[in-house]
Amino acid sequence: FKLGMREFNSKNYIRAMNAFQTAIQIYNNHQLAAVYLKTTRKQMEDEAEDQLKHAKLDEAANRTREAIDHLNSVKRLFTGDQSNPIYKDADKKVTDLEKGLLDAEKQYFKHGKFDEQIDVLRDVLRHQKLIQRDYEKAPESQSYLDATEEVRKTEARIAKKEKQ
Repeated sequence: FKLGMREFNSKNYIRAMNAFQTAIQIYNNHQLAAVYLKTTRKQMEDEAEDQLKHAKLDEAANRTREAIDHLNSVKRLFTGDQSNPIYKDADKKVTDLEKGLLDAEKQYFKHGKFDEQIDVLRDVLRHQKLIQRDYEKAPESQSYLDATEEVRKTEARIAKKEKQ
């Protein structure tokens, strides 16, 4: 019983419950152990509710990783009782949030690569315009016409990529 109390005060609820159950098994009518066993279960549920509340707040604020941490805390509380609806709910939410996070990362990196291509094309366009300016003094020369054509083609490629 004393071990259970120490664990209970340290918020190690699983260990406390095990100790209280052991005390009840050894001393069949250990009323105090029975009371603290119920109290421990209640504290676990209260802790889980608090963590779920924080997870919802974090999710609403787009702090997905923090929300996942809170939900994993709930899962750790009920590791010994994975059939508990609180555990199942937290596990499902963690799976959904991780999937959403993975999808968001894929989307980000997909567009990040796309944006990188456009940035490279814009750099090329700037250099082509510098070359075009060098030949502006002779607008009828073939070099100026070639540079102007390259600028036009690059501008069209950029416009096409931006529409995608």
